[in-house]
Amino acid sequence: MRPLVFSLISMFSISLWAQAGEDLTSTVIKVDSSKQLKTDLDTEIQNRKLLTKSGSKSKYSMSLVTGYSGGSLEDPFSKDKKNMFGGDIKEEVGAFFDGGLRYRFDKNSSLSSGIGLFVVQPFHKEKQGQDYGDKVELTNPYINYSYFAGKGSWMYSWSVSTTIYTRSIYTNEGYRFKPILSGSLLYNFVSPFQVGVSLDSGYNFFKSNVAKNEFLYDFTFGWHPFVEYQINNNISLRTNWDFGISHSVFSQKDGGHWDNNLVSQSVGLGISVNRDIYVYPNILFSAQDFYSNVSFDNSTVAVSAIINLF
Repeated sequence: MRPLVFSLISMFSISLWAQAGEDLTSTVIKVDSSKQLKTDLDTEIQNRKLLTKSGSKSKYSMSLVTGYSGGSLEDPFSKDKKNMFGGDIKEEVGAFFDGGLRYRFDKNSSLSSGIGLFVVQPFHKEKQGQDYGDKVELTNPYINYSYFAGKGSWMYSWSVSTTIYTRSIYTNEGYRFKPILSGSLLYNFVSPFQVGVSLDSGYNFFKSNVAKNEFLYDFTFGWHPFVEYQINNNISLRTNWDFGISHSVFSQKDGGHWDNNLVSQSVGLGISVNRDIYVYPNILFSAQDFYSNVSFDNSTVAVSAIINLF
């Protein structure tokens, strides 16, 4: 099964690579030039993913973030997967579609707002007594202000956002909304390598009289270092690590409140089809399991994409 997965990813990547070698701008939806700003970030931002995340250059635009999180590398087409960080609880695979509208103040800053859909086990048979509509759930509307810039070999971004919880896995536990502050800093070497780190910090607000649960976290903080190797103008090999700490609302069994999140890592191909389309097929796995046992048992085969329209 593992060679099959790698073959599928390779075929997918080669297909997009071939498309990238053609007229890449042909897939961008054009608008009247009066709606576009005269300046842009293309000369400042030298990282394809960061540039696509900054949004379209138009004053008014839309963005779509979509993806699929499947089974493990051992069984990528499974309807569920192991909890990546241990335990006996199975997690259901799923697809997500987040759509948003963006208003651009200038070449660096913009305001966006959106909502999404999450589909549980989208390519699998419905459970008994369930129809396909039961699998679909509205996901967490948000509003976000972001700023992107670069100078010389340095690139950076920061954003302030608020997310309102609507998915039942959160609302059933009492989660209401979460303000988030995040940012990224990248350095472009005079070589194919780029390195960087993303940081995020947030605080969860809960309903009153929430049931006691040691796994309810109010304050969260994450840091995510990454490395990219640019194969050509449109294809890069990318890996990043996810670290974090969380503060429990209630005392845990040991009497403490702080929980060190276990570390995960992803490895994949960053495919920049053009300025406004970025695709990332990847494998996400438990770093502890991989570095101690060279095991992909706790892993997820995934793909995500960022698409800017108008």
